[in-house]
Amino acid sequence: MMKKIIGIFVICFLGFIPISKIYAFVYGDSVIKITYKYSFTEPGRPEYNDEEFLIIDGNKSFFFIGEGKKGKDGKINARVSQMKDWENHNLYFMGPMYPEYSLDSYWSDSLPAMKWTILNQFLTINNNYCQKAVTTFRGRDYTVFFAVNIPIQDGPWKFCGLPGLIVMGSDSKGIFKFEMTNFEKVPNEFNLGIGKVNGDYNRYKTLFKKWHLRRLEKDKARKEADPNCLGCGEGSNVRYVFYENLLD
Repeated sequence: MMKKIIGIFVICFLGFIPISKIYAFVYGDSVIKITYKYSFTEPGRPEYNDEEFLIIDGNKSFFFIGEGKKGKDGKINARVSQMKDWENHNLYFMGPMYPEYSLDSYWSDSLPAMKWTILNQFLTINNNYCQKAVTTFRGRDYTVFFAVNIPIQDGPWKFCGLPGLIVMGSDSKGIFKFEMTNFEKVPNEFNLGIGKVNGDYNRYKTLFKKWHLRRLEKDKARKEADPNCLGCGEGSNVRYVFYENLLD
């Protein structure tokens, strides 16, 4: 177990993650499978709940929603939301923008992308001794707890870069919440990968803003043409909630 951290300090882990720390948990044809329960809550809308999975396979990790489906070859396929490539210090995320970019469209980002402040606050979560950390990332404030007894510097979504597995977290408004429910070593029955990488995060953000504006304008026009249109929201007042501020 790592030594107790005294006081408050700021860390910026740039290329800090030793691949050997990840390999230490994976042997032969096995992988680490981490399950998270996830909830999304916004005022005026019903709460959404789902399961998320983080698969650590050597120097790569794959994050996706739902169990995935078993193919004819017996392997489990899933649509990967984010892939972290520790060896090359790259993160890839899915970013579809119909019709130009399908669900198989991916973009690159920095790894790790977050600057953390570790606090001298501790909590036991599912029998794991955890420490608190906070960050402000692209317009949203997050609080997480990482397990100091699990020296894997990874987590769900783009979260990573702490000296232990991120097991619980939320944003300051309580919209996004997640908590680890299971950690296990399992046979590698997964067939995971990503599609075409179309550019970096800055290019994605530029294209997304233009695509999003066209989408709002189209929704507004449809609503004006058909006030009873169920899929048009409220025209220009349609609200979208993002982990990151993509529209500034």
